[in-house]
Amino acid sequence: MSEFGKIEKQIASLLMRHPKIKNRLKLAYQKINHTVYRKPYNFKLAKGVKMKRLLENNALADFWGYYDSSPILEQNFLTHSFNHMEREASFTTQLDILVNGSKVSETNAWNWQQGSRLFWIDTDTIVHNVYKNDSYKSKILDLKTGKQRFLDTPIYAYHRKSKVALGLNFKRLGHLDPAYGYFAHEKNEISQFDDQGDGIFKIDTAKNIKELIISFDTIKTFHTKPYMHKAIHGINHIQISPSANRFMFLHRTYLGNGQKFSRLITADLDGSNLHLLSDDDMVSHCNWKNDHEIIGWMHKNKSGDGYYLHKDQTNHFEQLGSGILKEDGHPSFSACGKYMITDTYPDRSRMSHVLLYDLVKKRLSVIGSFYTPIQFNNEKRCDLHPRFSDDGNISIDTVHEGVRHQVQLDISKIL
Repeated sequence: MSEFGKIEKQIASLLMRHPKIKNRLKLAYQKINHTVYRKPYNFKLAKGVKMKRLLENNALADFWGYYDSSPILEQNFLTHSFNHMEREASFTTQLDILVNGSKVSETNAWNWQQGSRLFWIDTDTIVHNVYKNDSYKSKILDLKTGKQRFLDTPIYAYHRKSKVALGLNFKRLGHLDPAYGYFAHEKNEISQFDDQGDGIFKIDTAKNIKELIISFDTIKTFHTKPYMHKAIHGINHIQISPSANRFMFLHRTYLGNGQKFSRLITADLDGSNLHLLSDDDMVSHCNWKNDHEIIGWMHKNKSGDGYYLHKDQTNHFEQLGSGILKEDGHPSFSACGKYMITDTYPDRSRMSHVLLYDLVKKRLSVIGSFYTPIQFNNEKRCDLHPRFSDDGNISIDTVHEGVRHQVQLDISKIL
């Protein structure tokens, strides 16, 4: 759906080696394009699609976060919120946690992209991250009784049916990739990284015990490359498979000149049986299609960038939507497995699009387009992050009204 041409994309690719210069030039270029190509509308829906805002209070801004989970469970919805009439939230602002529009909790450990890693445990219980007593923790809240307890480790991924939780070091993540870390702590706390004692943790939520299952020392020596030896290493985008048998994560290598390389790795829930799925320098957003297949936007040396469907624990992959799905987005699948939903970043006119791809008919539909004001950029950007809910509808985060809101898209009449 992007209106950017091949030359523009090639320039962006070349500037990947100089991220600071790229960000400045990108913002200036976006402002020029925004002035020239601005649409006369703030949103546009495909015929048959209905939209409603989840939170009706006009004084409150609200958002969910990432595309790897849904805010909606059995017609109840969760959201992060703040009063935009009083102030614009920053990373040190305490956000309210709302259930069906009523405050139940608060958090000071969050970011715009993924919130506080807020999850439903069941219809009566939620979990999210907080900063308490000078450390990041998880808070588990019983919605009926108001009883709360804290885990000594912040969670990153949670699997509701199996109760499996995985965590990582959010201070390290924030130092390496500010869009996904937390900043309630003092920024100068990190002076060096512990690659032996840090990595991916499995969290026993009942006993409040964490176990290091994969260390950075293990990751950086797994199918290592020469550039990894003197680099800084990070982990991001942990996702547990539908049956909680395995999980995937991105290993990111950061060089001193600002370059970043990503590869996709899977493992069993105890950290064993690591498998390298993709290692051609760039892997972006991924998701499980089922227990054995993973979709992701990534680079392949022989065929370029695209959505590639990998079969886990094998070397088999195939490109999905070749010539149709042409840009990076945030993919997920319907429960029936027939449809993939994804999105785009803002185009020249600052419109982002929600895309529905029919895997059987190999047909792509634009089900909605939403305006993003120019001030929502870099770490403050608002990606649509479309996600299916258990009723088959889609929810997104959007700023087309100039304020962050969650909206639900009813697509039942177009399927």
